[in-house]
Formats: sequence, C-alpha cells, structure tokens
Amino acid sequence: MKKVTMMPIIMFIVLSFFSLSLALEKVQTKPGQVPAGQLEKAKLLELPDLVVDSIWLDSQCHINLKLKNSGKGSISDREHRESVVRVQFGSEIKDLLLGRIDPNGALKKAGGLVSFNT
Repeated sequence: MKKVTMMPIIMFIVLSFFSLSLALEKVQTKPGQVPAGQLEKAKLLELPDLVVDSIWLDSQCHINLKLKNSGKGSISDREHRESVVRVQFGSEIKDLLLGRIDPNGALKKAGGLVSFNT
C-alpha cells in the first residue's frame, strides 16, 4: 500500500524537474544574436584534436606512435610547448613533452602528422 501512494509523488517530482528543464532551454534571443551555447559549439568545431593514428612495436619492442591533429583548429605555440603526451603500458606511465615529440610543429596545424618512438 505504501508503494502505491509513493508512486504518484515520485512521478510528480520527476515531471516537475522535466518541465523546469524544458522551460530553461527555451531562451528568447534578439534577432541576429547567437546564444552562448551555440557560440561555444561553433568554437568547438574549430579546435585541434590529437588522436593516435597508429601504434606498433619496432624490432627492439619499443612502442611507436603516429599522432595526428584530426581537428579543424590549430595549436598555439604555448600550448604545443607545454603539452604532454601520456603513454601507459602495463603499470608504467610515461609523459612525453609534445614539443620534443614534434620539434618542427607539424601537429600545430589541422591534419598535421608525426611519428615517434617512446
């Protein structure tokens, strides 16, 4: 009997939060204005995105990686200089400076590619 009476109360609370979240999404803007959320999404489309393109072991069993900037944006000189690439194999973790991995700055530009040996 207690479960039956609690169910309508729980449903009321859930629906109240749901309707509140819908109300918050409908924001009035003036013509020509871009809501902040959409502006942030537009900026995200132009960010760099470093991904591991391939990984392999050489004849000495050293881990080799090929990194690619698959994003549409570039990396600033400061970010490139201060960034690290973290490689973990088993319980061992190695942080490698991006500036040492990519001394010529190929990854700074969209589509840039660099291979290195850990």
